[in-house]
Amino acid sequence: MSDSIQATLEVVSHILTNADAANEVVVHNDWVEGLTQEQVAILFLASRYQSSVDLLSRQTATLKEEVDSLAEKVENLSRKVFGPSAEDE
Repeated sequence: MSDSIQATLEVVSHILTNADAANEVVVHNDWVEGLTQEQVAILFLASRYQSSVDLLSRQTATLKEEVDSLAEKVENLSRKVFGPSAEDE
């Protein structure tokens, strides 16, 4: 994760110090023309943040599914080993 953060910071620095790089980012992301380098840097950071949030949300949903599945398996195994619980009756 820290490599990704370092790379992002390097790109932001490059955007802020190189107008051609900022224009390349605008074109690559199909953003409106006429943005300042600072605006491009902010949009770049915002898009990276949103991508990270989306990825973490998907990973969280997947993890929840896995945990729910494991909990169900444990409960089924427990019933086989120990018999039904008081809640089952």
